[in-house]
Amino acid sequence: VPGLSESIPGLLFADDTAVLASSPSQLQLGLDGVSAWGCTWGMKFGIAKCGVMSVGVMDVDPDVDPDVDPDPERFRWTLGSAPLPVVNEYTYLGTQLTKDLDLSMMAQSRAARAQRALSGMSRFIRSHRIPLRTRVLVLKAVLIPIALYGAELWGMNQARLKPHQHILNS
Repeated sequence: VPGLSESIPGLLFADDTAVLASSPSQLQLGLDGVSAWGCTWGMKFGIAKCGVMSVGVMDVDPDVDPDVDPDPERFRWTLGSAPLPVVNEYTYLGTQLTKDLDLSMMAQSRAARAQRALSGMSRFIRSHRIPLRTRVLVLKAVLIPIALYGAELWGMNQARLKPHQHILNS
């Protein structure tokens, strides 16, 4: 990132950023670096869309679990001066992530979006005034990408793909 004085492990895509860290203190250092960069370049952060989620094992005090720690101040992260909520699931670039990276949850979330899209298109699909070829092209261009977005992560499993196939068949 231009203007960032140090390398911060993370993911960047368009206006989305994910800071990655192996410990709570490293996470706060990364957030501080992103915050300083934002101040330098006049950027504002959508705190309402932010969240902190622990995935896997973090290098923390083995006697303290941040999920059940009685002292919530001990593991409080901030971006600028705004506190960030700790979440159990987060949607990043349209893919729902859970603390255990459950691929079935990713697939279920995507199937629900496809079902909503199909419901929204029902009048269009059933209209006999629109040529069948046009309706099929729209389904291929709109519904299939919605149903299969992120399938590279959760696909290759018949049980996870079955709901998507049912939606496409209907």
